[in-house]
Amino acid sequence: MLTDPPILAGVTLPRPSRSTRTPIPVEESVTLASGGLRTYSRGYRHRFDLDWRNLPEATAQQIDGAARSRQAVTFTDQDGARYTVRATPGPSVPVAGTAPTRVDISLTLEEVTPR
Repeated sequence: MLTDPPILAGVTLPRPSRSTRTPIPVEESVTLASGGLRTYSRGYRHRFDLDWRNLPEATAQQIDGAARSRQAVTFTDQDGARYTVRATPGPSVPVAGTAPTRVDISLTLEEVTPR
C-alpha cells in the first residue's frame, strides 16, 4: 500500500490519482569468441507514470515547475524508495465547468541508469 506522498527534486507532490511503476530491463550484449552474440540483463531501471485529476491550477503549476528541470533529479516514491530520474511533464488539461480553474495533469519519470 502506497503511504507517503511522492517527492520530486525536494518538492513534496500531492498524492497522485493514478501511479504506475514499470520495470524496464537494462540489457548488454557481448560478442563471444565464436562470433555469436550473447545478451544478458544488467538489472532494471524504472519508469513512473503519475496522474493527478481535478487539481487547483496553482498546485498543477507547482508540479510542472518541479518537473521542468532538464537535469537528473532525485525522486522518492510513495513507498519511500529513492531514484535518480529525468522528468517529462504531460499536458495540463483544464477541467470544464470549474471555477476557479482546476486541471488534470500527468508526469512521466524515467530512472537514469547508472554506469
